[in-house]
Amino acid sequence: MANTDSKFRMSKANLYALILLLCIASYFLAAYRQEPPLPCSASVAKVSATEPSRRFPRCAANFTEYTPCEDPQRSVRYKRSRMIYRERHCPREPLKCRVPPPYGYRNPFPWPASRDRAWFANVPHRELTVEKAVQNWIRSDGDRFLFPGGGTTFPNGADAYIDDIGKLINLKDGSVRTALDTGCGLVEEGHVIHVTFHHEHIGALKEVVAGRLQWRRRTHFRAVADVLQVEAEDAVTVVASWGAYLLSREILTMSFAPRDTHEAQVQFALERGVPAFIGILATKRLPFPSRAFDISHCSRCLIPWAQYDGIFLNEVDRVLRPGGYWILSGPPINWKKYWNGWQRKKEDLQEEQTQIENVAKSLCWNKLVEKDDIAIWQKPKNHLDCKPTQHHRSFCSAKHHPDKAWYTDMQTCLNPLPQVSSIEETAGGVVDNWPKRLTSIPPRIYKQGTIEGVTAETYSQNYEMWKKRILYYKTVNNQLGTERYRNLLDMNAYLGGFAAALIQDSVWVMNVVPVQAKVNTLGAIYERGLIGMYHDWCEAMSTYPRTYDLIHADSVFSLYSNRSNCDTYCTSSSQMTTWNAGRGRGRLIGHAMESVKPRVSQEGVRNWPPHLAAQTARSPLAGHAAGPARLMLAHMSLAGPAACPMRGDWPVWAARCSGNILRHRGRHAQFELRDVAANYAFPPATLSVSHSPLHDQSIFHVPFPYSTLSLDCQMYNGCELEDILLEMDRILRPEGCVIIRDDVDILVKVKGIVDGLEWDSIIVDHEDGPLVREKLLFAVKKYWTAPAASDKTE
Repeated sequence: MANTDSKFRMSKANLYALILLLCIASYFLAAYRQEPPLPCSASVAKVSATEPSRRFPRCAANFTEYTPCEDPQRSVRYKRSRMIYRERHCPREPLKCRVPPPYGYRNPFPWPASRDRAWFANVPHRELTVEKAVQNWIRSDGDRFLFPGGGTTFPNGADAYIDDIGKLINLKDGSVRTALDTGCGLVEEGHVIHVTFHHEHIGALKEVVAGRLQWRRRTHFRAVADVLQVEAEDAVTVVASWGAYLLSREILTMSFAPRDTHEAQVQFALERGVPAFIGILATKRLPFPSRAFDISHCSRCLIPWAQYDGIFLNEVDRVLRPGGYWILSGPPINWKKYWNGWQRKKEDLQEEQTQIENVAKSLCWNKLVEKDDIAIWQKPKNHLDCKPTQHHRSFCSAKHHPDKAWYTDMQTCLNPLPQVSSIEETAGGVVDNWPKRLTSIPPRIYKQGTIEGVTAETYSQNYEMWKKRILYYKTVNNQLGTERYRNLLDMNAYLGGFAAALIQDSVWVMNVVPVQAKVNTLGAIYERGLIGMYHDWCEAMSTYPRTYDLIHADSVFSLYSNRSNCDTYCTSSSQMTTWNAGRGRGRLIGHAMESVKPRVSQEGVRNWPPHLAAQTARSPLAGHAAGPARLMLAHMSLAGPAACPMRGDWPVWAARCSGNILRHRGRHAQFELRDVAANYAFPPATLSVSHSPLHDQSIFHVPFPYSTLSLDCQMYNGCELEDILLEMDRILRPEGCVIIRDDVDILVKVKGIVDGLEWDSIIVDHEDGPLVREKLLFAVKKYWTAPAASDKTE
């Protein structure tokens, strides 16, 4: 019996030891995975349980680097002139699956170690390590990449290069806080030259042009009809090291570059924990407000600054703060020393620099210094002495608002600075030096009062509120504020309070102001010393998958829940008036500066802009010319087999029929127009439809009884909540965290979609208690990857 008891005690001890061993192994496995915990200390909200609205499948493995609006396969359809094909071109139908991480994906190194290394499995591209092996920019070391911080322009390292700049302008007193790295030293394709030729001479022309461009890294030829298109490309790649090393000096840099031939360079920057996005200087403005950055920088970015009447440098002027600096290094600076090494003619380099100098003078800039390989210009503090002359460009009119920057064409006119009363005054107001800048009242609030509903008092209250909210967030997710998170996104930033309250943590925040927001606050965010951009969450963001560790969405779904699933934006060719034929909010620009709020009834009745009534002055609409006339599209269909009768609500019809309209471009649509107020039906007429593949737009030519009105329409699909959440899933890293604040009814709908994304989620009460309707949803994206490639696939 004693023997039996002894054996029992031994087996029981072994069992306890085994359980203890398993617990320890489980703990270390969890620590290795670094998965943030779901809420544990917050009050769980009492809401009705919901079933997943649908299950979203995983995309194929070849989608691991899918960037919907910068898809290389789609971009080839667009014009190559002015790099249009590199701009945003979003798909009409969003992807309905979850983008996979590559096989073997691992959580990035924590900051600041991530500045100097990244996992190879996360960005599996070794091309740059081969091409740039001798330039000390990037090295491959087993399962990781190393970034020594070197480069062609700064062979002694980015730190030494920044020190050289610091000897020319003050980088230590806090006057420089926000910086823009144009091209961020990444690939920026150079000039595209078109030469008319006869086919029998193509061989000789290739030799001549290649000789002229031999200073470039690679030269590509393509014969199109009777034009030889020559592309010169130089992979100038420092993978955002300039911005990475400025962070230690409390300078926050926004870096950008196009999705390039190497496919990975902006992605490298983001893996390193450095702010960056996919973008290019081409035909559209950068998605920033005016007067945003203290300095702008170009190091061998190969942007043709003097071409197209200096339009690219003019865009830099728009986003540069009064008194801000533009820094240029690399060709053509110091050409007298390097012309032979660049294998270019002295005369050409001298002419290129002279043209840049002339563009800078036309912007009223002052050249401060040119020393060795660096040249620096300064923007004036105001425009009192900047008068339109033969040397200075003319000012833009009021219709070219300097803060409008979402799909807005660049201009060559000079954006005027706010008015001042003396030559010593800084236009728009003086921003404090950093770090005082973060908490002081931004000039756009205290001086200009351009942000409706925001005063100095409400601004200060907003900051205090966000400090309280962040403390609450950290009780729910105890890894917020640790090295676990580095890249953060605030989808509806308002005044940047979320980012400001996290300023002591080792994070950076991309503050997005949606273009649908009631007020434009992005300028004030930059005046706080923070960074951000404009965006429409009905479209994909200009970034790679797995960009952010944490995404914060405050009232985003309330903002978009009232938008129709399909809006049609039309521009009258006669009035340049933009309006919205869907349920959303429209606006008039140009001649009529007022708002239009179209309403659609179940019968399809909608408000029409006043100018439309004026188009038909002889019709029964004449009596309604002073105000919006209520019109009804009683019937509208494509001729032939693609008929699509309009019945019921306009957005419902548009969602059903817009695809047919666009697929059958060049055909005609039959429609009947009825004036409900006058009980008058126009005779049946033909609506001819043409299509522009460049902008995914349809041109509707409407023949009214006594005149013809052409409407340039673009149909936007994909404003459903699930599309926004799928985009969040694309740009969120595995095991990344999502925090969503919204009305409880909306959060219940969101949770049903989130469950279909296989996120672990829970809804908790507001920080002020369970009686507040606004709740919070905390979620964690599960870890999963694309399957391993088979030997055959490899």
